[in-house]
Amino acid sequence: MPYAAPERLVRVYTEFPTFPNGGLRRFWVSPPEYLDLKRDAKSWESLEGWVNGGANLTGSAEPIRVTACNVTGGMLRSLGVSPLLGRLHTDADDINGAQLVTVISHGLWQRAFGGDRSILGKNVQVNGRAATIVGVMPAGFQFPPGEIDTADIWVPLQLPPPQGGRGNHFLSLLGRLRPGVSLEQARGEFRPAHPTAGCVEFPEQSHVPSEKSPDRFFWPAR
Repeated sequence: MPYAAPERLVRVYTEFPTFPNGGLRRFWVSPPEYLDLKRDAKSWESLEGWVNGGANLTGSAEPIRVTACNVTGGMLRSLGVSPLLGRLHTDADDINGAQLVTVISHGLWQRAFGGDRSILGKNVQVNGRAATIVGVMPAGFQFPPGEIDTADIWVPLQLPPPQGGRGNHFLSLLGRLRPGVSLEQARGEFRPAHPTAGCVEFPEQSHVPSEKSPDRFFWPAR
């Protein structure tokens, strides 16, 4: 299922070309970097982040293992795809410590809940934490795209307040340009304030973010 105005969607990442052994290309972003970039993103309609992982889901017929995508509050809304049932996350859902809500995929809705149209408001547990199902996405919707294990649930990331450390890079970012703003304009906006987009100190990573769709990339650091 296509996203709305996909030509305005841009992957945002960091690069560390002087890092040993050839540098780090198209690398993840730390939460403090993300918040700084979001604050300065005047040419952007939105700038959101996500992290993929697995989760244990209970509350259906039997406990199951699902693929979870933890997203910032505006991530799903920024894609311009309406849910089949219910609603998407709000910024309030993404506040650290807020009551957990989840949006589920059409596939999970069918196989785990039998396509029950009264699913909205159902209480489940995600990794042992109480959550409420607030939305079901339409058939064919995927985010992030191009993954072998497609997401079954989308849960607000609820980042805690930054503690100052910038070495923990794990966020993938997706921005939406404002109408009429070129990619080069957006690059120029970030360069003065974010020449490196983070500290050199960070943990080793064994996987570099996917270069699959969306295929327009932007890096705030060189």
